[in-house]
Amino acid sequence: MAPQPDLTEFLKLSNPRVKTCAVEGALEALTGAARKQFEAAMATDPGVITNQAISYWLAARDLAVKWQSISTHRRGTCSCG
Repeated sequence: MAPQPDLTEFLKLSNPRVKTCAVEGALEALTGAARKQFEAAMATDPGVITNQAISYWLAARDLAVKWQSISTHRRGTCSCG
């Protein structure tokens, strides 16, 4: 197999767009008690506190996060890993 060319210079000049996790963005926007509530809700079994309930709760705080994004984040398959 032929060696791969060095792309370091191109990578330094690129501004790759990395899709960020909407849930992570919401977490960063929340502070204090609201952040603790959100973290606790996310850690609770989805059968108890649904993804839709969390989505509605965030929307009431002007943070638009779809329930599908919350589900993906809870499974650990989102862009923040």
